[in-house]
Amino acid sequence: IASKATNLITERMGYTYAAIFFVDSSGRWAELRASSQTAEHPLPQKKRRYDISEPNIVSAAISLRKTQ
Repeated sequence: IASKATNLITERMGYTYAAIFFVDSSGRWAELRASSQTAEHPLPQKKRRYDISEPNIVSAAISLRKTQ
């Protein structure tokens, strides 16, 4: 379902890429669960995660609660 959602987001909202991350139970890591797949953005590695305390686009989206 999450993969379908990312593809619908890119198709219907005009984004070139979409990804869904879940924050783990510790609140430290954002883990990639699904992403849209396009020629420009091939499917990323499985189990990709970002430290929310570090400055990166994923932590910015989570803290600001806005798309990036």
